Amino acid sequence: MDEITMSNLLDKVNKHIEKYIGIKTDIIDNQYVQLLGDSSKVVSFIRNSSTLIIHKKFESFLNGFKEVTIPSEEQLNRLIDYINDEAKAEFVSDTFSKILLSKSSKACIIMGTLLKDMINKQDELSHDHLICFDALINFFDVDLKNYLVIFENVGKNKMSYLPTKRFSDQLKAEGIDNTSAWLTIEKCVSLQIINRYNELDLDINGDDPSFSDGDIDEYFKITGPGKLLYTYLTRIL
Repeated sequence: MDEITMSNLLDKVNKHIEKYIGIKTDIIDNQYVQLLGDSSKVVSFIRNSSTLIIHKKFESFLNGFKEVTIPSEEQLNRLIDYINDEAKAEFVSDTFSKILLSKSSKACIIMGTLLKDMINKQDELSHDHLICFDALINFFDVDLKNYLVIFENVGKNKMSYLPTKRFSDQLKAEGIDNTSAWLTIEKCVSLQIINRYNELDLDINGDDPSFSDGDIDEYFKITGPGKLLYTYLTRIL
Protein backbone atom coordinates (compact mmCIF):
# COMPACT_ATOMS: atom_id res chain seq x y z
CA MET A 1 0.00 0.00 0.00
CA ASP A 2 1.55 3.34 -1.06
CA GLU A 3 1.77 6.47 1.12
CA ILE A 4 -1.11 8.21 -0.68
CA THR A 5 -3.44 5.27 -0.11
CA MET A 6 -2.38 5.05 3.55
CA SER A 7 -2.97 8.78 4.00
CA ASN A 8 -6.40 8.56 2.40
CA LEU A 9 -7.37 5.61 4.61
CA LEU A 10 -6.20 7.31 7.79
CA ASP A 11 -8.15 10.40 6.76
CA LYS A 12 -11.18 8.18 6.22
CA VAL A 13 -10.77 6.72 9.72
CA ASN A 14 -10.52 10.22 11.17
CA LYS A 15 -13.66 11.42 9.39
CA HIS A 16 -15.50 8.30 10.51
CA ILE A 17 -14.63 9.10 14.14
CA GLU A 18 -15.72 12.73 13.67
CA LYS A 19 -19.14 11.49 12.51
CA TYR A 20 -19.80 9.96 15.92
CA ILE A 21 -18.04 12.47 18.16
CA GLY A 22 -19.19 15.57 16.33
CA ILE A 23 -16.00 17.53 17.04
CA LYS A 24 -13.58 18.75 14.43
CA THR A 25 -10.33 20.36 15.58
CA ASP A 26 -6.91 20.91 14.07
CA ILE A 27 -4.50 22.42 16.57
CA ILE A 28 -1.55 22.37 14.19
CA ASP A 29 -3.32 24.68 11.73
CA ASN A 30 -4.51 27.06 14.43
CA GLN A 31 -3.39 30.56 13.37
CA TYR A 32 -2.38 31.52 16.92
CA VAL A 33 -0.20 28.44 17.31
CA GLN A 34 1.43 29.14 13.95
CA LEU A 35 2.01 32.78 14.83
CA LEU A 36 3.61 31.85 18.14
CA GLY A 37 5.79 29.25 16.45
CA ASP A 38 7.00 31.69 13.81
CA SER A 39 7.85 34.34 16.39
CA SER A 40 9.82 32.16 18.77
CA LYS A 41 12.76 29.88 17.97
CA VAL A 42 12.31 28.20 21.32
CA VAL A 43 8.69 27.33 20.63
CA SER A 44 9.66 26.21 17.13
CA PHE A 45 12.31 23.92 18.59
CA ILE A 46 9.81 22.46 21.03
CA ARG A 47 7.31 21.87 18.26
CA ASN A 48 9.93 20.16 16.06
CA SER A 49 11.16 18.02 18.94
CA SER A 50 7.61 17.09 19.84
CA THR A 51 6.99 16.08 16.24
CA LEU A 52 9.94 13.68 16.35
CA ILE A 53 8.67 12.14 19.59
CA ILE A 54 5.14 11.87 18.18
CA HIS A 55 6.45 10.11 15.07
CA LYS A 56 8.41 7.63 17.19
CA LYS A 57 5.44 6.83 19.41
CA PHE A 58 3.01 6.52 16.52
CA GLU A 59 5.47 4.27 14.69
CA SER A 60 5.65 2.07 17.79
CA PHE A 61 1.84 1.93 17.88
CA LEU A 62 1.74 0.91 14.21
CA ASN A 63 4.32 -1.79 14.91
CA GLY A 64 1.82 -3.30 17.31
CA PHE A 65 -1.19 -2.66 15.10
CA LYS A 66 0.24 -4.05 11.86
CA GLU A 67 -0.18 -7.62 10.63
CA VAL A 68 3.02 -7.89 8.59
CA THR A 69 4.95 -4.74 7.70
CA ILE A 70 2.47 -1.86 7.69
CA PRO A 71 -1.23 -1.69 8.54
CA SER A 72 -3.07 -3.08 5.54
CA GLU A 73 -6.05 -1.51 3.84
CA GLU A 74 -8.13 -4.42 5.15
CA GLN A 75 -7.03 -3.69 8.73
CA LEU A 76 -7.94 -0.02 8.50
CA ASN A 77 -11.28 -0.88 6.95
CA ARG A 78 -11.90 -3.28 9.86
CA LEU A 79 -11.08 -0.40 12.20
CA ILE A 80 -13.72 1.71 10.43
CA ASP A 81 -16.26 -1.12 10.72
CA TYR A 82 -15.41 -1.51 14.41
CA ILE A 83 -16.31 2.12 15.11
CA ASN A 84 -20.08 1.72 15.03
CA ASP A 85 -21.17 3.86 17.98
CA GLU A 86 -20.14 6.95 19.92
CA ALA A 87 -18.44 5.01 22.73
CA LYS A 88 -16.12 3.18 20.33
CA ALA A 89 -15.44 6.37 18.37
CA GLU A 90 -14.39 8.14 21.55
CA PHE A 91 -12.33 5.13 22.64
CA VAL A 92 -10.36 4.91 19.37
CA SER A 93 -9.87 8.67 19.26
CA ASP A 94 -8.75 8.66 22.91
CA THR A 95 -6.35 5.80 22.15
CA PHE A 96 -4.62 7.93 19.52
CA SER A 97 -4.35 10.73 22.09
CA LYS A 98 -2.86 8.31 24.61
CA ILE A 99 -0.18 7.39 22.10
CA LEU A 100 1.03 10.99 22.08
CA LEU A 101 0.87 11.33 25.86
CA SER A 102 2.32 7.94 26.76
CA LYS A 103 5.59 7.68 28.67
CA SER A 104 6.88 4.58 26.88
CA SER A 105 7.25 3.57 23.24
CA LYS A 106 6.90 -0.06 24.31
CA ALA A 107 3.55 0.80 25.87
CA CYS A 108 2.51 2.21 22.46
CA ILE A 109 3.32 -1.15 20.85
CA ILE A 110 1.12 -2.90 23.43
CA MET A 111 -1.74 -0.46 22.82
CA GLY A 112 -1.46 -1.08 19.07
CA THR A 113 -1.48 -4.85 19.52
CA LEU A 114 -4.39 -4.75 21.95
CA LEU A 115 -6.48 -2.54 19.65
CA LYS A 116 -5.66 -4.78 16.67
CA ASP A 117 -6.89 -7.87 18.54
CA MET A 118 -10.05 -6.09 19.67
CA ILE A 119 -10.84 -5.18 16.07
CA ASN A 120 -10.00 -8.61 14.67
CA LYS A 121 -12.18 -10.33 17.27
CA GLN A 122 -14.82 -7.59 17.16
CA ASP A 123 -14.66 -7.47 20.95
CA GLU A 124 -17.10 -5.18 22.70
CA LEU A 125 -15.51 -2.33 24.59
CA SER A 126 -15.09 -3.58 28.17
CA HIS A 127 -14.16 -1.96 31.47
CA ASP A 128 -11.00 -4.12 31.51
CA HIS A 129 -9.93 -2.68 28.15
CA LEU A 130 -10.49 0.90 29.32
CA ILE A 131 -8.47 0.41 32.52
CA CYS A 132 -5.68 -1.40 30.68
CA PHE A 133 -5.28 1.42 28.13
CA ASP A 134 -5.43 4.03 30.89
CA ALA A 135 -2.66 2.23 32.80
CA LEU A 136 -0.40 1.93 29.76
CA ILE A 137 -0.28 5.69 29.26
CA ASN A 138 1.24 6.03 32.75
CA PHE A 139 3.78 3.21 32.56
CA PHE A 140 7.48 3.87 32.02
CA ASP A 141 9.62 1.17 30.41
CA VAL A 142 10.90 0.27 33.88
CA ASP A 143 7.32 -0.19 35.13
CA LEU A 144 6.64 -2.68 32.34
CA LYS A 145 9.74 -4.67 33.28
CA ASN A 146 8.93 -4.52 36.99
CA TYR A 147 5.34 -5.61 36.43
CA LEU A 148 6.39 -8.88 34.84
CA VAL A 149 8.26 -9.86 38.02
CA ILE A 150 5.49 -8.56 40.28
CA PHE A 151 2.89 -10.62 38.40
CA GLU A 152 5.00 -13.75 38.71
CA ASN A 153 4.90 -13.29 42.49
CA VAL A 154 1.26 -12.22 42.81
CA GLY A 155 -0.76 -13.23 39.76
CA LYS A 156 -0.59 -16.98 40.33
CA ASN A 157 -2.12 -16.74 43.79
CA LYS A 158 -5.51 -15.48 44.93
CA MET A 159 -3.70 -13.06 47.23
CA SER A 160 0.01 -12.78 47.91
CA TYR A 161 2.00 -11.25 50.73
CA LEU A 162 4.83 -9.48 48.92
CA PRO A 163 7.32 -8.30 51.56
CA THR A 164 9.03 -11.69 51.72
CA LYS A 165 12.57 -12.86 51.21
CA ARG A 166 11.49 -14.81 48.14
CA PHE A 167 10.16 -11.68 46.48
CA SER A 168 13.30 -9.70 47.33
CA ASP A 169 15.50 -12.50 45.99
CA GLN A 170 13.48 -12.62 42.77
CA LEU A 171 13.87 -8.86 42.30
CA LYS A 172 17.61 -9.16 42.82
CA ALA A 173 17.83 -12.03 40.32
CA GLU A 174 16.01 -9.92 37.72
CA GLY A 175 18.24 -6.91 38.39
CA ILE A 176 15.36 -4.85 39.77
CA ASP A 177 15.80 -2.42 42.61
CA ASN A 178 13.45 -3.10 45.52
CA THR A 179 12.46 0.57 45.77
CA SER A 180 11.71 0.71 42.05
CA ALA A 181 9.50 -2.38 42.31
CA TRP A 182 7.46 -0.85 45.11
CA LEU A 183 7.03 2.38 43.18
CA THR A 184 5.54 0.29 40.35
CA ILE A 185 3.30 -1.53 42.83
CA GLU A 186 1.95 1.76 44.17
CA LYS A 187 1.32 2.94 40.61
CA CYS A 188 -0.48 -0.31 39.78
CA VAL A 189 -2.70 0.02 42.85
CA SER A 190 -3.70 3.57 41.89
CA LEU A 191 -4.41 2.47 38.30
CA GLN A 192 -6.61 -0.50 39.35
CA ILE A 193 -4.14 -3.05 38.01
CA ILE A 194 -3.49 -4.43 41.49
CA ASN A 195 -5.78 -4.44 44.54
CA ARG A 196 -4.35 -4.03 48.04
CA TYR A 197 -5.87 -5.71 51.09
CA ASN A 198 -4.98 -4.99 54.70
CA GLU A 199 -5.22 -7.78 57.24
CA LEU A 200 -4.79 -7.28 60.98
CA ASP A 201 -2.70 -9.94 62.70
CA LEU A 202 -3.82 -9.46 66.30
CA ASP A 203 -1.90 -10.91 69.25
CA ILE A 204 -4.43 -10.96 72.08
CA ASN A 205 -3.14 -10.74 75.64
CA GLY A 206 -5.07 -13.42 77.56
CA ASP A 207 -4.59 -11.71 80.92
CA ASP A 208 -5.50 -8.22 79.78
CA PRO A 209 -6.95 -7.81 76.26
CA SER A 210 -6.43 -4.05 76.49
CA PHE A 211 -2.70 -4.68 76.17
CA SER A 212 -3.09 -6.70 72.98
CA ASP A 213 -1.10 -5.62 69.97
CA GLY A 214 -1.06 -6.50 66.31
CA ASP A 215 0.53 -5.94 62.93
CA ILE A 216 -1.18 -4.96 59.69
CA ASP A 217 -0.12 -7.15 56.79
CA GLU A 218 -0.60 -6.00 53.19
CA TYR A 219 -1.79 -8.53 50.63
CA PHE A 220 -2.13 -7.97 46.90
CA LYS A 221 -4.28 -9.37 44.11
CA ILE A 222 -4.02 -8.86 40.35
CA THR A 223 -7.24 -7.46 38.83
CA GLY A 224 -8.83 -8.45 35.53
CA PRO A 225 -7.18 -5.54 33.67
CA GLY A 226 -3.89 -6.52 35.31
CA LYS A 227 -4.15 -10.04 33.91
CA LEU A 228 -5.00 -8.62 30.49
CA LEU A 229 -1.94 -6.36 30.65
CA TYR A 230 0.31 -9.27 31.60
CA THR A 231 -0.93 -11.34 28.64
CA TYR A 232 0.15 -8.65 26.20
CA LEU A 233 3.37 -7.81 28.02
CA THR A 234 4.60 -11.38 27.63
CA ARG A 235 3.91 -11.15 23.89
CA ILE A 236 5.78 -7.87 23.42
CA LEU A 237 8.68 -7.89 25.90
